[in-house]
Amino acid sequence: MELKQLTYFCEVAAAGSFSKAAVQLSIVQPALSRQISRLEEEVGVKLFYRNGRGVEPTPEGLQLLDTAHRVLGDLQQLQASLAGTQKEVMGRVSLAMPPSVDGLIGAAVVERVRTELPRVQLHISEGFSGHVAEWLMTGRVDLGVVHQAGAQPSMQAEVIIDEPLHLVGRPSEEYGLVAEQGGTFPVSGLARLPLLQHGENHGLRRLTDRMMSEAGLSFKADIEVDAIATIRKLLRVGKYYGVLPVGYMEYELSRGDVFAWRLVEPGAKNVMTLAMSPNRPFTVAVEGVRKIILAEARRVQKAGVAIT
Repeated sequence: MELKQLTYFCEVAAAGSFSKAAVQLSIVQPALSRQISRLEEEVGVKLFYRNGRGVEPTPEGLQLLDTAHRVLGDLQQLQASLAGTQKEVMGRVSLAMPPSVDGLIGAAVVERVRTELPRVQLHISEGFSGHVAEWLMTGRVDLGVVHQAGAQPSMQAEVIIDEPLHLVGRPSEEYGLVAEQGGTFPVSGLARLPLLQHGENHGLRRLTDRMMSEAGLSFKADIEVDAIATIRKLLRVGKYYGVLPVGYMEYELSRGDVFAWRLVEPGAKNVMTLAMSPNRPFTVAVEGVRKIILAEARRVQKAGVAIT
């Protein structure tokens, strides 16, 4: 068993696909497949289930994945320790964030990692909070931003963003929604709007349901959408509205494609935490990226970007 095989194995598990992993590793897919097949022959068990969407580790694969992460993490820590300086921190760090947080700090984190940790390879994925929590628990990512309620007890998590929820969409005379900065909208008015809602297990959906319940409202979502691109397109068109943190539509808001009205009476806050995977090694590189994320989140909160 070679370190290269373990690296390839971890990359395939993280990507959930041989083709995606091959791109990340800059090798051709047949060569990657041969390395994984050779590894399976050496350990004597199948390491991946193949399905129509890609691959996922078998129980034996998950066991090897845990060990492989520790071995590779220890090696990265040794390399960083021998390098002796912050500038020489090296290794690969995988980070996953919901679109609302990615829109606020994603680009800034990339630029700072590139400048301050030039030998760290950062991989960023975007997904809803529930998916990110799952990736953290399975060891697919090192760091992830999840709703506070979605952080598992085994995760070491820290609050990074605390922002009010907004009604997002196009102005409307019918609903009393004026195109202005800093506008508000009462929660009691949500029941008469054509709302796009996330699925019942989504953190934002639970927040919305709780907020409406506190206002004495009952509401049944006619349309449930967990597709990011679809939500953004429908809100830009102007036929629907969404209950979202403003970071979710940061680009569209900056262009004036949509507007945001802070929800009041009673309103609710979207509390996001930065969590570390309990099944990945906590390397010097991971700690370096974690500090940058925390610093950028503090900058955003201090500037009021997430509280408009």
